[in-house]
Amino acid sequence: MQGHRRRSAPGKPSTQSQLLKALAQCNDTVWEGQLVPRLRAQGSLANVALSCKQLRVLCHSNAESLRFSCANTQNHQQHLEQLPSRFPACATVQYTAHQPHDVSHFGQVLPVLSRLPRLNSIDLHATTTAASSAPLMALALELLQLRLPNLRSLAVSIMGGWGDNPQPFKAIGAATRLTRLDLYSYTDVPAQLTMGNLSALSGLSSSLKALVVGVDQLVDQDELQPQALGRDLGFLSALTGLTQLMLPLPFSAVNLAAVSACSSLRNLSLTAMEDPAGFAALEDPDCRALGCLGQLTELRLPKVQGTGSSAAFLSALKQLQELQVLRVDGLLPATALPVLAGLPKLKEMGCIWGNEGEAAAQQQQRQRRASRLVPTEQQLSGLHSMGAAGHAAIPWAAFPQLLTVMQWDQWSVDNFSGICAHCTQLRELASCEWRADTTSLPPDVPAAQRVAAVKGLAKLPKLTLLHFSANDDAEIAALAAASQLQQLTLMLPDANLDTKACSPMSLSPLLLLRSLRRLELWLPGLPLTAEDARRLISSMQCIPSVTFTVMPSSKAAVLQGMEEARAANMKVPSEFDIDVNPSWTENPPAAAVGLGGAAEGFVLPQFVMPGGLAMPPMLAPGLMQM
Repeated sequence: MQGHRRRSAPGKPSTQSQLLKALAQCNDTVWEGQLVPRLRAQGSLANVALSCKQLRVLCHSNAESLRFSCANTQNHQQHLEQLPSRFPACATVQYTAHQPHDVSHFGQVLPVLSRLPRLNSIDLHATTTAASSAPLMALALELLQLRLPNLRSLAVSIMGGWGDNPQPFKAIGAATRLTRLDLYSYTDVPAQLTMGNLSALSGLSSSLKALVVGVDQLVDQDELQPQALGRDLGFLSALTGLTQLMLPLPFSAVNLAAVSACSSLRNLSLTAMEDPAGFAALEDPDCRALGCLGQLTELRLPKVQGTGSSAAFLSALKQLQELQVLRVDGLLPATALPVLAGLPKLKEMGCIWGNEGEAAAQQQQRQRRASRLVPTEQQLSGLHSMGAAGHAAIPWAAFPQLLTVMQWDQWSVDNFSGICAHCTQLRELASCEWRADTTSLPPDVPAAQRVAAVKGLAKLPKLTLLHFSANDDAEIAALAAASQLQQLTLMLPDANLDTKACSPMSLSPLLLLRSLRRLELWLPGLPLTAEDARRLISSMQCIPSVTFTVMPSSKAAVLQGMEEARAANMKVPSEFDIDVNPSWTENPPAAAVGLGGAAEGFVLPQFVMPGGLAMPPMLAPGLMQM
């Protein structure tokens, strides 16, 4: 059983929190080699033991959350009975069930939990299909409602789905005082949670403020009935008090008319669990329904058709601060500027602009020329953060105050050069580091153009952080022009791509980056020998912090290279780490493309949703054990 210490007020760390922080700095070596011998010599071990007991009591009394499972409570009834007195500040309990009897045991724990005076949140995690069965979970949720009728927050994570069984949803719908509900399904096959079952949640209309549903997909595409799905979404019209809503949408178009009733929404995320390129764009009626949500500050959509009036609904969302669209078809970035400029509070934006094909090629050429001069009234001077991908030319001159840009996919040389020419306030140019199958610039562009684009980074005097995936040694050498960089993540991708590949010695120009404080090398396509690793490590002695992320087969060589460098009394970076990405092999598979995708081999339970939303991981080790 594990507890977590309550944080002190910002800016006013308590004496206890400072003590805990100091103790956390002492590893076993410090205790065994330095502290314990001195304490023993001074006869102070008994006093220290007493202080540790007092410190433990202090931690327990301030713990705001507990994590446990059947394994560490079933045979410890005495400890369970002491929970209310030992953890009086506990507000959240996380319970993990691995087997069906673990779910049954949860019902036996509830009487004790009901005596925790501040408890208002339960996280129930079922890690297997057997433990996630609908009848078991329905019973557990019914008991939960009986024992904790005043529960305010409930999170349920299951493995698989509940099929057509409505009982778990009915049990949740009976918890009429819930203000937040999170439902997650972890599975590598289509989940069987359905919109029809979610209609049972309409009973929460008087209290529910946040509803978050995270599943791989709701129903199979072949079984989808759009008209039935439209009726199923009607339950949203009863949840008029919602301020946050996240729902995954199936492939086909859906009827979002009911969403317009949720006029208090501040955060709306409609996610596509699959490649947005094959996802049907929202229809005009759906977009008009979204236009009724005038209080929205954050909006995430799977796909919008830019033709007709579909994109015009954004003009009504004057409070919008963050906008992410997985894919925009039929609308070029420069054409969207008048609509985006009408959002005075917009600070963050992310879009993948669809490939309009040859028909738009001439228009793209005209817009590249026009992007150099953007009327003042169309400039988004309040936009500070942006993510972009796709083939369309982006009018960077319209975003003069950008501070952070995320490169979601490969950019054209024009887009890369454009950001260097117009976004002079830029501080961070990042990318999806987990990708091992692509480079920052297209390899089929002549090397001279690519090198010139990379050298353009020198025009960004405030740029301190850069993520870059190189095609060849020439691009790496060109990075030396960006002498202002302080943090650099450099990826050398799969050499099987149409690139000239990179050699270990090509990294030597990085030594010209005199301001560089941290270097991360991602090497999915560069197998290293011990000799390579030794030379690389010793050549980076002037960089304070260096991390190599390598394929599993290269870890031993890097470790050996480090040992050889130290044995030869070579200077090495003061901080040197080795990370291994198990999904990289000698021939890395292609990773998913697009916002929110994950590289092959990405393992649950950390389930990343499109738009950057992350599901809570399964229970992590806590600070204390009973």
